[in-house]
Amino acid sequence: MFKYSIIIAVYNRLDEVKELLKSAEELQFERNMFELLFVDDGSNDGFKEFIESYQSKSGLHVRAIYQTNKGPGAARNNGMSQSASQYFILWIPIAYLRLIISKKLISCGNAKIGRLGNSMVPIPIFRLWLKL
Repeated sequence: MFKYSIIIAVYNRLDEVKELLKSAEELQFERNMFELLFVDDGSNDGFKEFIESYQSKSGLHVRAIYQTNKGPGAARNNGMSQSASQYFILWIPIAYLRLIISKKLISCGNAKIGRLGNSMVPIPIFRLWLKL
């Protein structure tokens, strides 16, 4: 069991998923604490084929579940119900994952500022929930 499930709802965002995974592969963090749980909300851009053939080079724990298109809220709820982790991180803009892990900004509900290259960028507010 992982401590954190980062639940990422996706719908026709294959290019962003590839960028996210590339960035996550390069980060230094404890791989055994996190899983990336993608919830595909009925994409038709090749996401399923890509993610099912994906092999992490650095030991990332990547999992995907699939549903017919029901919207991002239903996708996140499905991810929470399928997670076996102690905590959920519901992630909306997937491009910022590298900042959360690299800066260890796992907090509850506070906006943060992080570094992306040489630029300072805001990190959107997110919530961390304990699974009961």
